[in-house]
Amino acid sequence: MLFRCLFILLALTYSVHGETIRVFGSDLLSGALQQALRDFAQADDLQVDVALSGSSIARREIDNGRAHIAILAAPDGRLSIPDHRAVPLGFQVVTVIVHESNPVTQLSIPQLVSIYAQGAPVNIEDWGALGGGGVWRARKINMNAIRMRNNIALEIFNNLVLGDREMKTAVTFWQDPRALGTRVMEDNSAIAIMPSAAQRPLTRTLAIAAEAGGQAFPPTPENVLFGDYPLRMPFYIVFRNGSEDTNPTINALLRFLLSDEIAQKLTAAGFMPLVQRERRQYLEDWSQ
Repeated sequence: MLFRCLFILLALTYSVHGETIRVFGSDLLSGALQQALRDFAQADDLQVDVALSGSSIARREIDNGRAHIAILAAPDGRLSIPDHRAVPLGFQVVTVIVHESNPVTQLSIPQLVSIYAQGAPVNIEDWGALGGGGVWRARKINMNAIRMRNNIALEIFNNLVLGDREMKTAVTFWQDPRALGTRVMEDNSAIAIMPSAAQRPLTRTLAIAAEAGGQAFPPTPENVLFGDYPLRMPFYIVFRNGSEDTNPTINALLRFLLSDEIAQKLTAAGFMPLVQRERRQYLEDWSQ
């Protein structure tokens, strides 16, 4: 509540006589952010226009100077725009899950290629090839993946894992993450590509290594933030260097975007927000 009051006090000081602040961003975040940003501005009569209609549009608008704030997806994990600062907002995380009885606890990206890709240099079809012993040695891998509207978990997986390869025709695709989670709960031979928020009881989320023989990391918020867990796509808040200090409305919007309220909305929409410790450090810096 104290942070919100400070947002409003700072913004009102500027917005009565200042220009309209334009916010553009990824349409993937529209459901989580657009109405919240508009409500935040409207409730306190702030001059803010919000259009979360795509990262390509937002990038164009920030490049040509028409956007004061852009919220951009960075598929390769990196974002650099001259004279601008990029602060992480959150992540779309892709997880790989199996039944909890499965002895496999981690995989590498090359192993995922061998499981899911057509024409991979090594083809893996059973759990024995991944270290499963006993009854698991000859047990076939039942491959599954999410493919749902307004979620790009599969596209991220294809980009970061498969590259230019196609998925095997034996992969079963699901539109409902709850139904896919139930499938893994009921089939101890199953493996599934899932959005991060969709894991179900009786399943295990695997740690993933970027390279064969490399250290595998689980998708904790810290591992995702620092890139140790590789199956993720960051979203950045981009704004001109120094504008957070010279424009109180921009400052208020930035602080709102890193607030607990927005973090909760991102989580509810299936994204992983920036860890609270990091968010609070930015908020402390921007309050000085």
